[in-house]
Amino acid sequence: MFIKTLKIILSVCGGITGFTIVVALMAEYNFQFSATLTVIIYIFTIVLFTFLVYFLSGKILIIVNKAFGKAEKSVSELSLYEVLVSFFGLLLGLIIANLIAIPLRNIDVIGGPIAVVLNIFFGLAGMYLLYLKREEITFSNFKGLISKESVKLVDSCVLIDGRLNEVVKTGFIKGPFLIPTFILMELQILADNNDTTKRSRGKRGLELLEMLKKESANIIIKDTEFDRMDLETDVKLIKYAQKHKYTIITLDYNLNKVAGVTGIKVLNLNDLSSSLKMTAIPGESMIVDIQKQGKEFGQGIGYLEDGTMVIIENGKDFIGMTKEVIITTVTQTSAGRLIFTKVS
Repeated sequence: MFIKTLKIILSVCGGITGFTIVVALMAEYNFQFSATLTVIIYIFTIVLFTFLVYFLSGKILIIVNKAFGKAEKSVSELSLYEVLVSFFGLLLGLIIANLIAIPLRNIDVIGGPIAVVLNIFFGLAGMYLLYLKREEITFSNFKGLISKESVKLVDSCVLIDGRLNEVVKTGFIKGPFLIPTFILMELQILADNNDTTKRSRGKRGLELLEMLKKESANIIIKDTEFDRMDLETDVKLIKYAQKHKYTIITLDYNLNKVAGVTGIKVLNLNDLSSSLKMTAIPGESMIVDIQKQGKEFGQGIGYLEDGTMVIIENGKDFIGMTKEVIITTVTQTSAGRLIFTKVS
């Protein structure tokens, strides 16, 4: 209904424009016609411009509507720095256009439209060109305040793992969180894989991403220049983060090391998890549920809330019970931390 009403309004404006053009031309060139012919010319021009604008405006409005929809989506994904650079580009383009249009505005009939076209062309050109060159504009102090260092580039293994969802809920890690399209494509490929394990991992990643989008307004899925490049996902992730100065969130040990060498800031959720584990000091006591028998004779096995294995000397007789134990030794292995204890 809105589009139809707008088409009618534009059609009326088109008819008025046609009438104005005829009046201007007749006054400029002093055409002399009979009253009947003059009325016919007026009516014909008004009808022509009215119907021409009516039929053309429908397609134009649809294109404009789609363009605004895409523009809104694109602008929501831009950083403040990119918006400001584009704004200054638009401002510069408009200044140039108006300087060029000064001598052209006095031309009858076409002077005004030429000025409008120049403003549109140079305004968009200035905005586009400065946006393309945004990485070369080194307002280092200014850019540092509003740079993309706060943007977190999320690896696929983090989405599949699911702990990021819980961390985001607590507010310890702030967004925005950026998921490039090539990461989304990797999850989609996994979800369509014939291997049951890979397929379940891919589906889990997509489901957790959907949950993350509902829980946080700072989730951005963005097309990138690396989406269609024939490179490994980790290479794309590093190159993209390096180009835009993003921080990577990952669980991948090798990716963590490579990113560190290239100077990219990395947040490893495994490091966060390890740092939050309860400190175990020999001589202190703790309460443990003894769940099963250990490998050695008489041993019992229990687990802390974070999954750390507790080995209880002479704990076999207390399986199924909750006991206070004394820590004797703490050992760090490749599989994690082991706490050796004895029943107090």
